[in-house]
Amino acid sequence: MSSKIKHGLVLDDMDNWCRMIKMLLEEEGLHVSLAKNRKEAEMMLNESPFDLAVLDVRLVSEEEFNVEGLGLLYDIKKHYPNMKTILMTGHPESIKTPVDKLPVDEFILKVPEGSSFDFKEFQQKVKRLLKK
Repeated sequence: MSSKIKHGLVLDDMDNWCRMIKMLLEEEGLHVSLAKNRKEAEMMLNESPFDLAVLDVRLVSEEEFNVEGLGLLYDIKKHYPNMKTILMTGHPESIKTPVDKLPVDEFILKVPEGSSFDFKEFQQKVKRLLKK
């Protein structure tokens, strides 16, 4: 990564995921801002530049078809096309568009079936995205 400190935005409604992703990004040298909902994230995006956005798809766990994070992804790619994005979900059934057709740089399942979240894989993807 370049010598300039990179700024990352994490959007997730679950505190434990926000804290964990923040910690992993900080280990990679990023300054990290946390948002718990789309409105907070949009305000942050309007206030300062970000190099990376890590977005949860479903921001209200109880709402099966809530895909606000996916909507924000499309807005980011429209207004900030150079920002790198990682889309995460524990509910892949919520996404109706095939993942390879989404305008996202990386896609990660929070808890892949039969395993657990891969911290090293996440950090490798961040490194790859930010060195481009």
